[in-house]
Order: sequence, then structure tokens, then C-alpha cells
Amino acid sequence: MLAFINSREGVINMNEQDFVIKNKKLLKYMGNGGNVVIPDGVKSIGKEAFWECSTLTSVTIPHGVTSIGNFAFYGCKALTSITIPDGVISIGNSAFHECTALTSITIPDGVTSIGNSAFCGCESLTSIKMPDSVSSIGSYAFMRCIGLIDEHGFLIFAGMLFDYRGKESQVTIPDGVTSIGEAAFFENYSLTSITIPEGVTSIGNCAFFSCQSLTNVTIPGSVTSIDNSAFCSCSALTSITIPASVTNIHKNAFKYCKNLVITTPAGSYAEEYAKKNKIKTNLM
Repeated sequence: MLAFINSREGVINMNEQDFVIKNKKLLKYMGNGGNVVIPDGVKSIGKEAFWECSTLTSVTIPHGVTSIGNFAFYGCKALTSITIPDGVISIGNSAFHECTALTSITIPDGVTSIGNSAFCGCESLTSIKMPDSVSSIGSYAFMRCIGLIDEHGFLIFAGMLFDYRGKESQVTIPDGVTSIGEAAFFENYSLTSITIPEGVTSIGNCAFFSCQSLTNVTIPGSVTSIDNSAFCSCSALTSITIPASVTNIHKNAFKYCKNLVITTPAGSYAEEYAKKNKIKTNLM
């Protein structure tokens, strides 16, 4: 591989101008796309390194790379294949956002975090292998990955429900789900009832935002937190049962639910929350 090295600046241009690398960090790809092999010696892929490279079709990342930066491959709409090696620990926010031709990806053992919107909009993605090492998955990480939705309309990874695209008005969330992700049922106007299983511990931001046909909800005893705008603008919601296990409710969780009555045990956090936010209660 032809290389030009400017030692004073610490910048390496591979193939004369394809790569800009500084301190072992790939800052920018400036080539013509196609099948790209990132040079050995690179330790990290920087923010926006391949931003909207419309001609990029495949990428091989060398061993030694430990992180893929925010927006690194954002909008690479022709990218169909990428090889991520062992040793990568983190995948940044929107790293593969809107890579609409990407069909499969294997996340290697050792990756611990996947950032917000990391694969958002990868609508052709039908297969993803997720290792047990992943302990943190950001908001909207798999939003609009319609190829990953199961036969019941759910998109679930590592216990998190990311999205629901089914047509049912009465929905039962599957056992094994531990958290309902941000905007999972966002503006689902046909949803009239939801059954949340034991084991769910958190309900994310805007999870049921503007589900305008939803009338009543029972929160199971495993839930501890209800986040910002979780049920905001659910205008038909008149009854919700909140157990004593819930110890955190965002002030806007039930904003614009004008006819809501909260059923909860006397002395619970939910009772105090309702009093503070002037929501009617039915004490158990």
C-alpha cells in the first residue's frame, strides 16, 4: 500500500489521500469507496470518519481497533458488509445510522456498549449477533430496523423492547423483556390495552407517548422507574395501577393525561407523586 507520511504533522495519508490518520486514530476517509480495508495500526475510528460516503460498499476493520466513534459510518447507504474484529469495546452514537443497505452484522465478544441510535434506520438489517458482553445499549439503537421485527411485531434485543410495529390493539409484551425502550409504542393510535409482564423494571422516555386510544394500564411489581413522557398525551388514559416497587416517576410521565386516576398503595411513592402533580388517586 502506497503511503505518504508527514512526520512533522503526525498525519498519514494512505494511498496518497485515502485515509487521514493521526495518533493511530482514523480521522477521515477520502477515497472513492468500494471495498475498503482500513490500514493496520489504526486503534480507533473517529467521529464522522466515513460520514455519508455513498460509494462505500464494504469495510474491514483491522485487529487493534478498540472503538468506533460517533457517526463514524453515518449515512453510508451502499454499505452492505462490515467486519468488526475482536478487541472493539464500544460502538458510538449513530455509528451506523441510516446504513440502509446493511443486511447483517456480528458484534464480537468484548463489546460492552452500543450508543444511542447506533443502528437506527438500518432497514435492511435482518441478522445481528449480540454477545453477552454488551451491558449498555443506548436509546433508539435499533429504531426503524424493520427487518429485525419478529412475526408478532416486536423488536427485542438483550431484554430491551425497542419497537413495536404490530397491528394488534390489545398487546401483551413477551416474557423475558426487562425494559421498555424509548418511544417503543410512540404514537400507536390503535393501541387500547397493554399487558406488561413481571420482570420489566423500567419504562423509557416516551415509551407510550400519544397512544391516544390507551385506556388503562397495570404496572407490574418489578417496575421501579417510569421515565420522562412515558405516557404523555395518552388522552384516553383514565386508570393506571402503580405498585409500591416504583420509586421514580418523571414529573412529565403523565403530562396531558387529564382524566387519569392513579391506583396505588397508601404511603407509596406514586401516592406522593400524584399529590405533588395534582393527579387523582385511588388508594389500595
